[in-house]
Amino acid sequence: MRGLILLVALALVVFVPAWSQRASTDAEHVTAPEGSGSNKGGVMADQRQLVQVSEQERLLLLHNMADMMANVASILDGLAANDRNVVAKAAAANGMAMMQNLPSSLPRKFPKSFAQMAQETHNAFDQIAAEAKTSKSRQPIFKHLANVLQTCVACHAAYRFKSDH
Repeated sequence: MRGLILLVALALVVFVPAWSQRASTDAEHVTAPEGSGSNKGGVMADQRQLVQVSEQERLLLLHNMADMMANVASILDGLAANDRNVVAKAAAANGMAMMQNLPSSLPRKFPKSFAQMAQETHNAFDQIAAEAKTSKSRQPIFKHLANVLQTCVACHAAYRFKSDH
């Protein structure tokens, strides 16, 4: 089990920062990570859909995503220590309550598919929080967390924020 936790933590450290960096760039071209496709480290056009937001909104969204990753690390720490309270608290912080803190104008700027992914992701974190309180096994939590992280990777591969300043 500890090996699985270390593997997930390694994946978070290696892969998520690269996608986050790509999501925050305003460049029209990005350098493909080595081994990430047919372009093998060359420059390629950024095909992700632009989501136009203000600079303040972009920074808020990036801050929220960084908070989400910090909470994922806390979830993994809680799982490693078998501390269900830590898992539940960190997962709940990433749940639908996080969406309540967004300015009301912001969700209207999101493409429908982005909004659906966001809602599914926050609902999944609420489900992880509930699992942490009720499940005797950590396996369902790992499964839900793996699914959430796959959604994060898919979202970062599909969208990028650009401020309209």
